[in-house]
Amino acid sequence: MVRVSMLELYNEEIVDLLSSDRKNKLQLHESKDKGIYVKDLSEYTVASANEMKQKLKTGSDCRHVGSTGMNSVSSRSHSL
Repeated sequence: MVRVSMLELYNEEIVDLLSSDRKNKLQLHESKDKGIYVKDLSEYTVASANEMKQKLKTGSDCRHVGSTGMNSVSSRSHSL
């Protein structure tokens, strides 16, 4: 089993791509125990490759995109 999270950095804001409440902007924090982390970022446990693919698809589908002259679905963000 693996824990998975997915976030997007868009217009200098952090968005949780796997949360139903994507309007809630998240913040970076630092602690001695955790190091640098994103507060309130959702985490899910996946047990198979198919579950992982579904979470990646869900997160990818939620990213900000826009058209350019060379790409109709160009990414407008960075995702992790």
